[in-house]
Amino acid sequence: MTTWAIRTYPSLLTACLSLAVVAAVAGCAHAQPSPKPFTKDEVVKLLTGSVPVTRVEALVRKRGIDFQITPETELDLRKAGATDPLLTALRDLAPKPATLVVTTTPGGARVYNDDEFLDTTSAQGRLKISTLAPGQHHVRVSLDGYWKFDDVVELPAGQNFELRADLKPYGPPASSQPLSNPTEAEKSNSVERFRVLQRGHSNGWMIISDRHYQSSNGKHSPEFALGEIQEVKSESSFIHAGGALSIRLRTDKIYIFDALDSTGRGFTSPDPIIDAIHRAMAQSGKQ
Repeated sequence: MTTWAIRTYPSLLTACLSLAVVAAVAGCAHAQPSPKPFTKDEVVKLLTGSVPVTRVEALVRKRGIDFQITPETELDLRKAGATDPLLTALRDLAPKPATLVVTTTPGGARVYNDDEFLDTTSAQGRLKISTLAPGQHHVRVSLDGYWKFDDVVELPAGQNFELRADLKPYGPPASSQPLSNPTEAEKSNSVERFRVLQRGHSNGWMIISDRHYQSSNGKHSPEFALGEIQEVKSESSFIHAGGALSIRLRTDKIYIFDALDSTGRGFTSPDPIIDAIHRAMAQSGKQ
């Protein structure tokens, strides 16, 4: 803190005090952050909250917006009461979209943005999306038989962002690992087997056919057909960082498994199991 000395020079004292006041005012003004641009939900809330449309237009012109005017967004805004002049102003204020260019090896991989499917890369492994909002996004790339690729990227407005995903194969399939007493059906090449730990029970083999889990101690062998499955997905695990596998049946019964490595003692990603179940379900649907 600055201490001003008072002398017998009135003009100097006045100048010092004036300078202090100006500095304090400037400091207060500097401390106030600029208001953030409006989100779409905030604009909708203003419109549905009886704020006059002309006032909404003045506010968005002052603060700006952080969203694109897509056909779906325009429909939501019109339902909330937006007029053509307001929509014209919003289009002028909308940040320029970002372009994401994804290159994958191999090609034909599925690309997701914030868990929403975008498209599949070409046979040469290229995909260009030019309609994304600038800012931070979670990009995921997956392909059957390969480990998924995840990255968080910052897409700049009005610019291209290049992302390369070199996908790694799973390696030797888990089905090459022998069961202790495999049946003739389980010896078939169309059956895939994986070591898993069923929550609340012991570890064993998940068999992707008409039976999905066989405990190593002979107990806890839930059996259900592929047609009974409502959803298969990965979820976070409190046991390890690799994630767990969740199978929900149409009856809303849920089974949770952790994927084990070939030794049955370490944990690994459930992605190969999820892909195997999806392949089996797709094949079953063709029959």
